[in-house]
Amino acid sequence: MLPEMNGLGWVTIFWLFGANALAKPLWDSWYLVYADGITPSSYYSEKVYIQGNELRIQLNQYNKTDEGLEEEHLGSAARDLPDLPPLKVTFQKTSPFGNVAIDGALDQTGKIFVSRVAHGKEPRRVLKAEMQPKLFFVSMFPAWLGKNAKRINSVQQTAFTVLLEDKIDTQVPIADGSVMETQGDVISKNTGSRKLRVKFQGDTQFWWVMPNGEMVRMETPSTRSVIEKTTREKAIAAFLPPAKGK
Repeated sequence: MLPEMNGLGWVTIFWLFGANALAKPLWDSWYLVYADGITPSSYYSEKVYIQGNELRIQLNQYNKTDEGLEEEHLGSAARDLPDLPPLKVTFQKTSPFGNVAIDGALDQTGKIFVSRVAHGKEPRRVLKAEMQPKLFFVSMFPAWLGKNAKRINSVQQTAFTVLLEDKIDTQVPIADGSVMETQGDVISKNTGSRKLRVKFQGDTQFWWVMPNGEMVRMETPSTRSVIEKTTREKAIAAFLPPAKGK
């Protein structure tokens, strides 16, 4: 069971993003994150589904820090179209270093993204950003890869622009990137996935994704970090303290 949260909280997240019986699931996956390529530093679950004319994502991440466990919970929704136009997002971070709450949505014109950000018990700040053509939430990137699979090839890079909804602080950050198919390898053969090279924020990543966009592995060579799909049981077990006598 996920912990009870204050402020925006799980009641809002469930109301905005809770799936009902008519929801069409795309994937419900668990991942282990290895910051140094060897030792698990965090794990997260990613649930993606279609609800009516919206594509929705729920992310729940748990990070190890020297001061204790840090939790991040995000729900985002977009129109179920190839460009995944943003609709709304809610994000909560509880950490030994301080808590953060973010919620945002398009205004009535559909042209301005309005977000409210609070650190701890501080009053919420209201930030606004003008929507750009083909802009989508960064949390939607795997789903975007699936919806644009036919556009992505090994001949030329496919550009994208994302809104970093979990990084909103004094402004609403927007970043550009590109993706290109690269030669398959043992991992792609064994998993039936497609290997992609992603350039984003000055770094290069390699993604192995299924036809619908679901990620099975991601590597960042410059930092040696690895994200790998796993099971719920293995993800949680990696964060449990060792048994006595071991």
